[in-house]
Amino acid sequence: HAQDRPVEVAMEAYNGWARPLDRLILERHWRLFNVNNLKLARYKEMFPAPAKTDVIDARRMLELFRLRHTGRLSREVLQPVVTAPAVNDQLKRLSRRRRQLVHDRVRVLSRMIPDLQACCPGLLELTTDVGNLWFINLLAARDDLRQLARMRQVSLLKIPAIGRKYAADV
Repeated sequence: HAQDRPVEVAMEAYNGWARPLDRLILERHWRLFNVNNLKLARYKEMFPAPAKTDVIDARRMLELFRLRHTGRLSREVLQPVVTAPAVNDQLKRLSRRRRQLVHDRVRVLSRMIPDLQACCPGLLELTTDVGNLWFINLLAARDDLRQLARMRQVSLLKIPAIGRKYAADV
């Protein structure tokens, strides 16, 4: 009976753009196989097709899926995916978010440096890293950067992360 057989799914880009789909497949307790694109390409070189299309790729994956118990190559192309613990998903999400935030920070600082150099070149001489927390807090302390030059040490010391050492430099 076809209904009694387990459902098995092979897909490209597991954990990529199809993430919601692969999560749904695993939640139904169906077997999921990731298609290793590099090894699929090697397989297609051995059995060339007239052109590269999604339909041809799907046919090749189906061939490999049928052969997965017989040959080493098919086992290398189709890699079983197991359900990861929830903490792994959380860690992956946090790691990706951190990487995105670091990238955003670098992009903003890279845009900020030439602007600071153009309008207040002496301000950049205060630090070796414009991303330092004390320097960012200093820049954010006043709406107009020209007001920073008139700040007294008492006001500087009230800015978070600026201690006596940095206040003396400003």
